[in-house]
Amino acid sequence: MVFTVIITASKAAHLSAEQFKEHYETKHAPLVNSLCDARYKPLVYRRHYTARPDGPSMHPDFDAMTVLIFADEPTYRSWQASLAAGDNKTKIQSDCLQFLNMATYKTCPVEVRE
Repeated sequence: MVFTVIITASKAAHLSAEQFKEHYETKHAPLVNSLCDARYKPLVYRRHYTARPDGPSMHPDFDAMTVLIFADEPTYRSWQASLAAGDNKTKIQSDCLQFLNMATYKTCPVEVRE
């Protein structure tokens, strides 16, 4: 049974929405993919960016929602461990501080039904 994790994140205040997307796509996602053990890579690593249409109800308190889908929960836990191994954690944290508002960063495993 697959294991799905949702991450919501907001951009750092000094970045525009386009700069945030650019950093996430060209720096952060490739960094995470390069540091994790290939055996534990997610089946899906999809980023969704808020469109910010007009209207008060259309402004969520995040700028991106990331969906990670793994083969199972043990694979997810091994992925987490591989990203924390050696100096990987420091590299990822350093990168996150460049483009994310860490005060709003949230991770949540979810149950998916169709």
